Amino acid sequence: MYYNYNVMKYGTDERVTEILKNLGGLKNLKSVDACITRLRLTVFDRSKVNDQGLMAMGASGIVGSSEVMQVIFGAEADILKTKINKLRKGNS
Repeated sequence: MYYNYNVMKYGTDERVTEILKNLGGLKNLKSVDACITRLRLTVFDRSKVNDQGLMAMGASGIVGSSEVMQVIFGAEADILKTKINKLRKGNS
């Protein structure tokens, strides 16, 4: 079984918090979805997104340079989407 170092280091909830910081925070997210390996995002301000920080959190790549982007997190993308959207609903 494959274990991502950052999940082991941070735990899932702490990891989501760190990923959100690198996405510019909850208020920077217009929409969050996922496919098998990618977190699909629309952000309000792309300049608030820290690509290097996302890569440090285990992303294997980032596609898109505008407000519409995909962050490749592998099989955990759907889990991250669910946790982020629960936080978004709690803040609406």
